[in-house]
Amino acid sequence: MWSFTTGQLPGEATNPDPADGATDVQLNKILSWTAGAFATSHRIHFGTSNPPAFVGTQTGTSYDPPGDL
Repeated sequence: MWSFTTGQLPGEATNPDPADGATDVQLNKILSWTAGAFATSHRIHFGTSNPPAFVGTQTGTSYDPPGDL
């Protein structure tokens, strides 16, 4: 007989900075967010296409995009 426990599914990240649709954002802005409950890492997608390209996975709650926005 097998017995195991699974953890909680992570919640969605919130409070993106800058906010979606923000204007007059600094060109060298570091992007940040609040981690969702139980999140241990974040998949970063960034770019001008829809959907944006996958950049990588990280444990922090910020991303410094290469170059200017």
